[in-house]
Amino acid sequence: MAVCVGGCRIEMAKAVCKEEHQTYDVVQMLYHLVDYHLLVCHEDPDGEPRFTMLETIREFALNCLWDQGNLIDTQQRYLHYCVEMAEQAQHLSYYAERYRWFEHLLHEQDNLRAALLWGQEARDIAMTSRLSAALCWLWDPHTSSQEEHPLTYDHNILALWATTLNATAIIAMKQKDYIQAHDLLTKTLNLNQLREHQEDMAATLNNLGLVALDSGNWKAARPLFEESLEIRRTCGITQGIAKCLNNLAIVAGLEGNYDQACTLLEESIALKHIVGDILTLSQTQNNLGHMYMMQGHYQKACMHFEEGLLLACQTGNNVANCLEEIAYLALQLGHTTKAIYWSGAVAQLRNEMKVLVCQREQDYYEQTLSEARITLGSDLFDKVWAEGRTAPIEDIIEAALTFVANTKNSIPEELTTNLKRM
Repeated sequence: MAVCVGGCRIEMAKAVCKEEHQTYDVVQMLYHLVDYHLLVCHEDPDGEPRFTMLETIREFALNCLWDQGNLIDTQQRYLHYCVEMAEQAQHLSYYAERYRWFEHLLHEQDNLRAALLWGQEARDIAMTSRLSAALCWLWDPHTSSQEEHPLTYDHNILALWATTLNATAIIAMKQKDYIQAHDLLTKTLNLNQLREHQEDMAATLNNLGLVALDSGNWKAARPLFEESLEIRRTCGITQGIAKCLNNLAIVAGLEGNYDQACTLLEESIALKHIVGDILTLSQTQNNLGHMYMMQGHYQKACMHFEEGLLLACQTGNNVANCLEEIAYLALQLGHTTKAIYWSGAVAQLRNEMKVLVCQREQDYYEQTLSEARITLGSDLFDKVWAEGRTAPIEDIIEAALTFVANTKNSIPEELTTNLKRM
């Protein structure tokens, strides 16, 4: 029950609560919990009972599932049920029956959204794609009109369909299928424009910019980020403004305009401090360190790399990217063996987390490593790389932090501009 958003009907409760050694009757348990005021029972418009719980009770129940190690399995059953429900509706051919299911899915939209988001977070590409495909018929501007389908342009359904397309686009982007991601996000943008939802329009424009940027077309990315930023500034969406500034800074760096990139990143960092967004703050600190490094300002670069890695360790997010930048710094300063050692650790960390690097970053990564291989020679390169892959990540992080601290204190700032990038 706790994984359900907006409550659930008996059928969903049975599917979600079904366990291998289940010894209790789900329906009886539901009404038992209603008697104890832990659940509330009311009727959906078609007369079927729906069970809901207070948000505080739901959060407590989710924590209990996590502590018992049952949360992921329960969420997986939840996703499977939502897929089966949507596919059952999709396969109906009679209009009257489809209309009934349309109404039913409308009342389950919170659950469908939650299932999509969880499938995306769990990287369950197969089930998330099935759910996305099964919901396509809810809104299809090419085969129906507002007159033919009076609910086609219901804003709740448009929001659900936009969420569906966006979730599938993000999966496609992570799989480096940039053409598919662009197509899905373009459709998402059209839906959000039809809804006149400024915040979602800005988010979709930003995602379209990321697709262009990650695929190497950073010239196309700039106007998308700029349009998204303009909307977010108008609407006062501080966290969104910070994201757009970060992304525009990356474009400015690729254009060689490092001063502009640093200015944008400084503003992004300030805004992220205001909203308390420490989860992405480490990457922005890392990006700012990169821009200073590219200008030869190694003391400033070290300061931001250090801050970025410490934040990454605190949140458990972005550790690999932070270590990678410190490896690049070591390479520029002539510490080739350290750089390859840490790069090996980065490769292992990404492999364990099943993280795919975008094409733009992968190209830069491979070019840098090929130069280092020439410097060290293939045999030594392979040996050091393998040692980095097997080293404990705690030791790698400690060594990287020590390196940036020592470098920050040992290189006079006025001399750093004389060091050239390899």
